[in-house]
Amino acid sequence: MGVHLRIMPDGTWISSIVVLEKNKNLVRIASSCEKLHGASALAEKLTPAIPVVLSVEGRGVVHRLLPATGINNAVLQVLPNARPDDFCVQMQDIDEGSCLVSVIRQDAIREIMAFFREKGYFICNMCLGPLSLSTLWPLLDERPEEVLADSLKIIMHQGRIKNIDSVSQSFTGEYTVRLEKINASLIIPYANALSYFLNGLEILTFSEDLSRKNRDDFFYKQLFRVSAVFLLGLLFVVLLINFVLFDGYNRKYRNASMQYNKGLELVDRLNSLKSEFKLKETLMQESGISYYSGFSYYADRVASLVPRQLVLTKLDINPSAAKLKADKEFMIERNSIRIAGECTASLYLDNWMETLRREHWIKRMEIIQYQQESIDVPGKFVIRIEI
Repeated sequence: MGVHLRIMPDGTWISSIVVLEKNKNLVRIASSCEKLHGASALAEKLTPAIPVVLSVEGRGVVHRLLPATGINNAVLQVLPNARPDDFCVQMQDIDEGSCLVSVIRQDAIREIMAFFREKGYFICNMCLGPLSLSTLWPLLDERPEEVLADSLKIIMHQGRIKNIDSVSQSFTGEYTVRLEKINASLIIPYANALSYFLNGLEILTFSEDLSRKNRDDFFYKQLFRVSAVFLLGLLFVVLLINFVLFDGYNRKYRNASMQYNKGLELVDRLNSLKSEFKLKETLMQESGISYYSGFSYYADRVASLVPRQLVLTKLDINPSAAKLKADKEFMIERNSIRIAGECTASLYLDNWMETLRREHWIKRMEIIQYQQESIDVPGKFVIRIEI
């Protein structure tokens, strides 16, 4: 999570947040918010489980471009009458001849870090001003020498920040990083968050001592989570082994019980199969399957006399007399054929039935159902034949 905090002249905070998520090698913006006024508004948007890379700008932050050689005490060169022990210093080399020095009072930094620590948020690193842009600048699709971000104008030189100036109006444009559009007001917190994934923390040297406790707390918290997961996994393995051993010792008893119960089940199954065999034997005798009935002949004759205007969808010989129900005996219509199908017109059905009536084995024929919604839709019919 990248946070850019700007200290206003009256001491209030205005902050912007960008949360990045990494999926394999792809980093994208998960959420963002800008221009949060006050510490309470910032606290509502932060997530304790996500480490924070913080940049501080505004009142109390001073940037100066100094020669890279001969710097004995950077604080005195930036603020001649100041006490060096009261300030934090951050330096970024620009080239062999110059470096950018940023200073801020330690009290201001400690107040900010105390706020984050009190709320349970972990600052894994921090910088003064937009120095994390040095990490982001090589990834911009267009690498401008002048970057306008929030209310700052940053002059770049060979991927390093050469100068930082305040402007009266905020820039409302966009920058493109690997085809992802980023508002200028969010470019600094985006660079902060991205530096966490790119390990671009070499420019944040001044905060080594100040943020060490926060980083250590975050590390040990993560270590505690990993250890807790490991211990839970180990406990699960122990319980699993205990279950396997118990199951092994108990298996012989269960096998003996199963064999006994299986013998009882086989006896019950034998009795059930005997009853089922008798029922099926009776059903076969009643349905005529066990002796010659001429059913195949009847089915063949019906099929051979079907005209092309008719389509048969179902042919039941000795169909059930009613729907099957658990509390009723199964009954069939003996010496009966039920035929279902479709026809384009009722005239073709009448002609086919007239043809069937000439068969000597048909005693009686009737239409049980005929339904046709329109002339364009084939009609559906069900007829019954007694043989």
